[in-house]
Amino acid sequence: MSEVKKVVKSTTIYFIGSISSKLVAFFMLKVYTTYISPEDFGTYDVAVSYVTLITSILFLDIWSGIMRFTFDYEGKKDKFVAVYSGGIIYAGSTLLFTIVFFPLANYLKLVYPMLIYLYGLALCFQNLYGYIARSFGQNIVFMTSGILNTFINACMNVILIIIVGMNYKALYISYILGVFTQCYVIERKIHLLSNFKTSYINLNMLKSIFKFSLPLCTNSLFYWILTYYNKIIILKRLGSEYNGNYAIASKFTLALTLVSSAFLMAWQELAYGKSSVDKYTGEFYSKATNDYYKMLFCGSIMLIPIINIIFPFLIDKSYYTAKEITPIYIIATVFVIFSSFLGSILTTYKKTNIIFISTMSASITNITLLHLSIDKLGLISAPLSLLIGYLVNCLIRILIIKRTIDYSFDFKSNIYIIPLYILFILIYITNNIYFNIIAFLLASIITMYLFRTYILKVFKTSSIFRNKCGEKNYYAK
Repeated sequence: MSEVKKVVKSTTIYFIGSISSKLVAFFMLKVYTTYISPEDFGTYDVAVSYVTLITSILFLDIWSGIMRFTFDYEGKKDKFVAVYSGGIIYAGSTLLFTIVFFPLANYLKLVYPMLIYLYGLALCFQNLYGYIARSFGQNIVFMTSGILNTFINACMNVILIIIVGMNYKALYISYILGVFTQCYVIERKIHLLSNFKTSYINLNMLKSIFKFSLPLCTNSLFYWILTYYNKIIILKRLGSEYNGNYAIASKFTLALTLVSSAFLMAWQELAYGKSSVDKYTGEFYSKATNDYYKMLFCGSIMLIPIINIIFPFLIDKSYYTAKEITPIYIIATVFVIFSSFLGSILTTYKKTNIIFISTMSASITNITLLHLSIDKLGLISAPLSLLIGYLVNCLIRILIIKRTIDYSFDFKSNIYIIPLYILFILIYITNNIYFNIIAFLLASIITMYLFRTYILKVFKTSSIFRNKCGEKNYYAK
């Protein structure tokens, strides 16, 4: 199968799973904002941020290491060597997480510590089983189990929040039940537990995966600072109500991550198999980077006016502060996603130390700007600091990739993006529905212009296909 067909097939599979999951989560916003106060939602969001940090550090992002090393082998048995060798590290991390979590939860004064602990275990289980399923090419199982997870999660939230009248702890319970159902479905297919043999554990492989994953531990700390630290500062400086609004603003990025997450998973599988440093590989990554950034830009400028139009129909009035910061958060998300794309290239060449350095630099930038601006700018300082932090992250990663392979990102040709972003934000803040409709149409025209070559290819391909079908029908007569 050609590279393009492979990526298209994988992206399509992941997209079906993503669109189902993201749409359900998106429409659940009405339930969350109607039945859960901004203060409670902010408290829940901060607790999730803390457990994400703890698990990211203790588990070393080991699932990424396992997946990367499985791509060095073709046979199923060889892949199991990477899986079970990395699994030893996962088991040790689980034990360590159990030991340190509850003292930390007590120190941080987390509400519902047992539910948060189970949430953390579920999060790690989901990552482990999901990455292993993809490592063995079980993309359809990964997709369908993810859809089932989302369905159970949403149904349980409706039952517990609306019917039973439970508070925000329903969010933990629903997530846990959904994830463990997903993992059970994947286990039934790949038989991770029943296939275990001690002979599959290879000490050298274990050391290699550990060495690969160790920098990701520190990287996870700085990634958390870059992504979640803002929520802690909002909580302390502005209050849980503002943190609830910040969390809701982040939910509107689901639409942007819908297609990108599907593509990134397919891209990751392709990139891990292309680790040479020849000119062809450099040209391949250069073209992919430039096209992907344009795709993210087009998606974001179409999304900004749409959100302005639909916001009143989806979100309760108590969360309207979220509307003011959403455009900046969307642009920040563009660089978050783009950073992950660049990170996949660096991971292909096993440069996890560089991933750490870029994330650390971005984190320092984010923290500095946030503390300098939050008292003056208020809530908008959080997504703005995040945006600049991830911009620094992307710039460092681009420079390092250029030193690794014959690679280029066309900065000059993309300079038009800055004034266009300013224009769309100005239209957004007018709150005029007609101006925003015009902005969406303008964004569509820009998208068609930038991707005109690909659009023409699609039309030509479909035209040739129709002509061939017509000839077959003619001769059949």
